[in-house]
Amino acid sequence: MNAFYHHRPFLLATIILPALLLVRCGNQPPPHCTVQAVIDYYSNPTAAGFETLHACTADTAALNKAVRESRQNPATGDIRVRLTDSTGTVYGLGLRTPRAIRMDTTYPLVIYLHGGTGSERNDKGDSAFLMLEALADTFSLFLASPSANRYAPWWSPTGLLRILQTLRYMTLHYPINPNKVFLSGVSDGATGCYAAANTINAPFAGFIAVSGFGGMLPAVGMHLVPANLALRPIYNVNAGRDRIYPIDLVKRFIADLRLQGVGIIEKE
Repeated sequence: MNAFYHHRPFLLATIILPALLLVRCGNQPPPHCTVQAVIDYYSNPTAAGFETLHACTADTAALNKAVRESRQNPATGDIRVRLTDSTGTVYGLGLRTPRAIRMDTTYPLVIYLHGGTGSERNDKGDSAFLMLEALADTFSLFLASPSANRYAPWWSPTGLLRILQTLRYMTLHYPINPNKVFLSGVSDGATGCYAAANTINAPFAGFIAVSGFGGMLPAVGMHLVPANLALRPIYNVNAGRDRIYPIDLVKRFIADLRLQGVGIIEKE
């Protein structure tokens, strides 16, 4: 008994001090969330970036602050940037802004998917948006075109994530109207529109598919879900003398989707 009381102060110290240290450390504020750290993570998600973001005191507040500050002096004109996809691969993103950007309003965004994804190039998106420059001359809107290739076609998980990453980048840096984001594409890009409408339709107001063929998706491993395709309007344009996708084949595909409740506006 006497021995216990003799060592009691030491025992109390060994029990209480670590507890106090834990409480004190737990109350210390985590590292400050910088605007750039938040933007970098949401534009180019990485494990290291997530750890930085996870340490922030208020994720939502930091993100809102980042968006506000990043939009104060946005770059304008024709811009080329480099993003890193979910596999760690760097690819090109091209974009065009309105000549003058008002910060008290929001603008439509058209994301354009280029064709010819069979090559190894990862920079076709740098200038692909120029295909729609006449549209930008008529309306005050944003254009953006990511890049795809044979290792990341639009209908692959990586390609689809590049589309969403482009949307994330644009909304972080510019005043985009979330209700007026459209996805368009030509050839392989048109097939990519069907892939997106089939799997990630929710962020988009509609799809514009030109000279492609959504009916090829089952052949590359994507099961078509008419209930998903029916959630957003699809504007489909094909040429009557297309040698790659014969018009009769396209018409049968569209007719089959219509029988299953998919509303497609068809233009030949």
